[in-house]
Amino acid sequence: MLNIAKLILENRIIINTSLQRETITQRQAEEEEDDPKYEEDDDQFNATDRVLLQSAFTLYYNQLRDKADFYRSVEKAMTFSQMMERGSEIPQFKNKHTGKILELCTSIAKLAETYSKQQCTHLTRIFLNKLTADAKRFLISSTVNLVDHFDEADIEIQTEESLSFYEEAIRLADGEEQGFGALRKCNALRLQVYNNYAVFKREIQGKKQESLQVVRQTLKEAEGDLENEKNSVRFDESKRMIQLLRENIQAWESDEKDQEQ
Repeated sequence: MLNIAKLILENRIIINTSLQRETITQRQAEEEEDDPKYEEDDDQFNATDRVLLQSAFTLYYNQLRDKADFYRSVEKAMTFSQMMERGSEIPQFKNKHTGKILELCTSIAKLAETYSKQQCTHLTRIFLNKLTADAKRFLISSTVNLVDHFDEADIEIQTEESLSFYEEAIRLADGEEQGFGALRKCNALRLQVYNNYAVFKREIQGKKQESLQVVRQTLKEAEGDLENEKNSVRFDESKRMIQLLRENIQAWESDEKDQEQ
């Protein structure tokens, strides 16, 4: 099993798992009921691993990206005389954090892709394909926005690969693989997959109308199915994801109106 503790320590992350322990335990128990093929001893990731890995990756990425974006904005705002006075200090700080971001995203993508090909549960395979796609999406965004000179051909390759992993996660979530049923329309993991896929379409591919269609359809299906999840331990998680979808629709529709004016 992946040593999540080592990964977190290497990335200098501290996560308060006590706040998540009850939810994780409940989720893992329900997965055993949902997935008749669930074999914890044979799975490379259990529910705890998935929550910790996602939390560690997202937290560390956001920390690095905030710093890199800050130094990037300072660099752009500096006058010529300020640049001469400060020398290359600001660009060096920006490049340092950008390098860490690219290394982190590349490592997570390789890690998730490798484990997705090993023996694991249906839910874990969906999660790992989504995580691989997310890491590649973050890699593309960081490269385009923070790196002064980059290989456009490489970005195209990363974009195609990210898309393929999102599509595989969607295929698995919707039960298009023999032997595994589809996740409920309001399942939180399914909603995460579709939401992140929509973000990819919007931010990476620039397909704003398509991204809106994806989240609108996903929200409609989830709201119609939510009542069936009412007695599930995942009910609150599903509600949080539904709220995120609503917020994205509101923000993206508002952005469209602003551009039309």
